Amino acid sequence: ASVSEIILIEDDNTAKTTLSHSQASLITFSFFSIRKVVRTLSYTHSVSDNSHH
Repeated sequence: ASVSEIILIEDDNTAKTTLSHSQASLITFSFFSIRKVVRTLSYTHSVSDNSHH
């Protein structure tokens, strides 16, 4: 393989690695965001329930 071919293969692997890393962090980020929203919703829900009694 020529030098340019090796560079292309390296770039391809780097792109795939970067893509999988960004996907993983995106999934983690949205997971924590959903948990945060759920916690906020359940908190406000329990507060409004307490005020009714």
